[in-house]
Amino acid sequence: MAKKNDIQQRGTDPSSRAVYRRIIPVAAAVAAVLIVIGIGSSVNRPNSPSPTGAPPTAARTAAPTATVDPCATDLIRPDVEKVDALMQEFYDASALASQTPANRLLEVIPSLQEIRRRAQALKVSHCLATLQSYQISHMNMVINTMLSFMGNADQSVLMEGVVQARLLNEAYKKEKARLLGEPYVPPATATPAPTKGTTTPQLSKTT
Repeated sequence: MAKKNDIQQRGTDPSSRAVYRRIIPVAAAVAAVLIVIGIGSSVNRPNSPSPTGAPPTAARTAAPTATVDPCATDLIRPDVEKVDALMQEFYDASALASQTPANRLLEVIPSLQEIRRRAQALKVSHCLATLQSYQISHMNMVINTMLSFMGNADQSVLMEGVVQARLLNEAYKKEKARLLGEPYVPPATATPAPTKGTTTPQLSKTT
């Protein structure tokens, strides 16, 4: 009984109550701090990157490619040379025909026709379509005018053939210069008028 009274006295001792009042707020504050730290560590912790994830890479764009001009001089020069080789061959045959008497033209015209057939069959770049058109037209005009000369055609018909053959020849040369990027110099010589007789008119000129 005395011990119980002693305990009650301690519980009611003013100094003990003061100690309790100081301990309880401190314990509550520590508990609050621990709770906040625990929540913060579980809520605010940043997500760590996946160990297997690859870093993002910028999308690659294809580099622009330059468009190649199929009619560029360097690309078509070999074809132009093939066409012009046949034209030079025709010039030589035509020059020979112009020195041939009318009664013997039948011997040289087949060679002109054979060159024309090879020129027509030649396969080259489509960029040379105009050049080939002038070439074949010139060859046809030369051959037809020579045949007319053999048949004693009217002077005006022969003159028209000579003029047209020369114009087509110059158109060919101008187009060739354009394709090769070279300057074109028109001829300064006048066209001679053909005359009936034994002299064959010269219808092709290389210069």
